[in-house]
Amino acid sequence: MRLAVEAVGYAFGADADCAAASALVKLISDRLGVHLTPRSVSVVLEELSSDTKGFMGPKATALVKPDEMARMENYRQESKDTGHMVVISKDPPTLFDANLGQLRAYGVNAPDSLALPIDSTEPKSGEWKADLGDLQLTYMLDENPALWDRYEAALVGHKEDAERLVRLLRGGSSMQAIKNTMKPKKQIR
Repeated sequence: MRLAVEAVGYAFGADADCAAASALVKLISDRLGVHLTPRSVSVVLEELSSDTKGFMGPKATALVKPDEMARMENYRQESKDTGHMVVISKDPPTLFDANLGQLRAYGVNAPDSLALPIDSTEPKSGEWKADLGDLQLTYMLDENPALWDRYEAALVGHKEDAERLVRLLRGGSSMQAIKNTMKPKKQIR
């Protein structure tokens, strides 16, 4: 699944469409016989080198004091706090973020995607933490419904993309060969 998530992350690049990216990963996983579950999350991020902090989703935004929020630049589409979406594997327990690259559009140096080993799919703390060196992430379980319509639409709209990627993966194509067949939506490096 890591190669599939990496390919999807590359395809979406810095385009903020985590629901569609998660749907595409889910379609691929279904065709490969891997059970994944989509999850709505809030995310708190910190890029240490630039002292950049960011928040996506109601639970994360609730942690920001009003005076701090007034000083922050709002990159949200139409100022809506839709949160973020990832997919989770139970076996082995892994959080897959196929649209982490969207953070580059906001000036954060982030990889296209993330495959994060986790201890539990239902953490007692309600959080998963990722230490990517300069980038620190906290994913918080959040039942925000804002992205589910987009996710459902993408399940229909990305069926052909999923089938094409599955053929490439099953055919043993290298990641570079897969990337060569794709045109990223929005790349900021």
